[in-house]
Amino acid sequence: ARAEGCRTQVTLQTLSPAILTRFMRALSIKDAVCAYADVLPQQGVLPEVERCLADQLVVEGNFDAVLMLPDDHVLRQEAPAVSGAMAAMDQGEWAQAADALSEISRRSPFAPWRVFCRGMACFCTEDDVGAQRAAKLIPDDFVLADVAAGWLLDAPEDVRGLVWDGVMGVE
Repeated sequence: ARAEGCRTQVTLQTLSPAILTRFMRALSIKDAVCAYADVLPQQGVLPEVERCLADQLVVEGNFDAVLMLPDDHVLRQEAPAVSGAMAAMDQGEWAQAADALSEISRRSPFAPWRVFCRGMACFCTEDDVGAQRAAKLIPDDFVLADVAAGWLLDAPEDVRGLVWDGVMGVE
């Protein structure tokens, strides 16, 4: 029941980046990008939110959503390269996907995807050192962080099992 006289209203602009990120994860990518485009002029660039949006763009594969962002926005500028790399990712051609993402900067919201593809390429060629180095660069909030954690030789057995027991198609 609502208290009498209560006039509280929450707007996206009043949410912290952490809460806004959680909210964005619950939306479709189209709605999330639209909401972020509304927040962008007031709050400016929010890296945590943009990494979340980058993950959603790749997972949902709906790169048309970035057309709601300004022409000079990094998500809009880099979306074509990431979209192009997805076919290689889907085929398990991780080195090819990483090469397609070579122009993605380390500061980009898509940077974890570049590192992930490079890590998968290392893992698939049994380059344990390269895979572990990549795993350490993957942020904890990355959508596939649990997979990357499995590249670490000192990871708990249940985490290592995600990758090492053939779930990723490597035996």
